[in-house]
Amino acid sequence: MNSSATKSGDHVVIVGGGHLAREHHEYFVRKLPQIYPVLLCKRVMGGYRLGIDAMQLGFASMRRVPLVDSCRALMQKLARMSGDTVFLVVRQGDYCVCLHREEGHFPVKVFTTDVGGRRLLGIGAGGLVLMTALSDAEIGRTMERHATEYAQSGFTPTRMAQAVKRTRHAGYAEITDTITQGVSGVGRTFWASPTTLAAISFGAITTRLPAPRRKEMAQLLAEQLPR
Repeated sequence: MNSSATKSGDHVVIVGGGHLAREHHEYFVRKLPQIYPVLLCKRVMGGYRLGIDAMQLGFASMRRVPLVDSCRALMQKLARMSGDTVFLVVRQGDYCVCLHREEGHFPVKVFTTDVGGRRLLGIGAGGLVLMTALSDAEIGRTMERHATEYAQSGFTPTRMAQAVKRTRHAGYAEITDTITQGVSGVGRTFWASPTTLAAISFGAITTRLPAPRRKEMAQLLAEQLPR
């Protein structure tokens, strides 16, 4: 089996299949420092990790992934039942990425993120509920890596810890005026596959999602999402 890494425009193309032979693996690791600015990868202890911009290339065609296909009908149903916007998000490193969005019939739409858009874990209902799956140590390291960005969104380590604790206790995430003033949301996780944890959330103007209705929407997600 032959494997190679070549530059092609702004991308790095890796040719080959299966497991890299040891000599190919070692060669690639030696050469990676010369090409990693093109790959947009980040050096970490013991090797390299793709950077967020490089991984974004792989999410460009997410509308056609099986997860979106399998969730589309459910999301349309939730949008009809609630009248609100429904989002499907998955974790991507320290971020969450929106894979799909369905609009409800309520005339005031909430589009806090577009398909393919990403934001840090913990920000937004879907991102917050996904973050609760991490250990406290992992959450702390994520906060450290992106301290400035979290601070800009009004999240201190203490505030995030409180939000995570509250979400774990409730079993769902609820946010009010976190991303955008006047916008609230509710989200729950579900296992899309044995190894893929995803989240579906509702987004609506805050006046439409008072505390009692947020609880109702959380119960609706619990009843409708795969167990």
